[in-house]
Amino acid sequence: MDDINKDNATYLTLERKYEALIKDVRKFEGDLADYNLALDKHRSDTKPEDIEALYMHIKNQNDKQRSHLDTLFAEKRDMENELNSYEQQINDINFANEARLNDLDPEQRNEYEKLKQDNNQLTNEIGLQRQELEEVTQRLQAAENRLKQDSFKQRAQHLREEKTALLKRKEDLELQSNELNLPFPEARERFMNRIKQDNAEIKQQDKEISDLRKMIDNYNRNIKEIENELRDKPREGGAGGMSGKEQFEVLYSKEKQINEFTEKYETEKQRLQQQMNNTQETIVALLEHMSKNLNRQSALPGVS
Repeated sequence: MDDINKDNATYLTLERKYEALIKDVRKFEGDLADYNLALDKHRSDTKPEDIEALYMHIKNQNDKQRSHLDTLFAEKRDMENELNSYEQQINDINFANEARLNDLDPEQRNEYEKLKQDNNQLTNEIGLQRQELEEVTQRLQAAENRLKQDSFKQRAQHLREEKTALLKRKEDLELQSNELNLPFPEARERFMNRIKQDNAEIKQQDKEISDLRKMIDNYNRNIKEIENELRDKPREGGAGGMSGKEQFEVLYSKEKQINEFTEKYETEKQRLQQQMNNTQETIVALLEHMSKNLNRQSALPGVS
């Protein structure tokens, strides 16, 4: 028993000593890691100014994070105080309601309990119906997605769009046909109004085309400037200017914008060309109609 007691005492003493030594070992390991890091920096010829700058950067980051956490903690404390205030107000309202309920007679109390049960039942029903509505909405959305992926629906949409375009074309042709059957003065007036309207549209379209060309020229100049900078300073970077990657991104963005404008320009040009062709056909038809009317007037029989 004496040996066991001595062994226990020795074990406790050695355990405390072990814990103290473990703390020292961990401290020395941390110091050793710092020395190894400093040795690696020394071997890689890292400047002390760079290490100092990195230290200041990390310190600033930690200070900002600490300030942000302090702000969040203060906001959390304010919100907890506000929640406690609201809970106290709710408790006060509940106590007041209980006091008012105690003042009611048994019949009114029974009616209140019944209304309370009805309210709870309606709340549960609303929750169930809301859940059913969400399920129906999800099924409807899934069905719409399936319809969007259906090739027949896409084909039907394309046919509807084509039908709309053909109906518009039909209306234009019917309008032109009606104009050909009008009397000469009314046809001449409509013809002059159509010419004025077409001239105004052509001027507006020419202005839009000129603006697009100016914009394209501007983008081309910007691209040439960026290409010159990349050719003159292919490896220049740092804080005083853009790096090669940033310049490439700017160049790519400008080129993408120019391609988009070019595509829009070609589409708009084709649309305007088609519109001008339609207008020219209408003008030719009206001129032919007017010429025929003039020939008929000159070929009328004389008064006998």
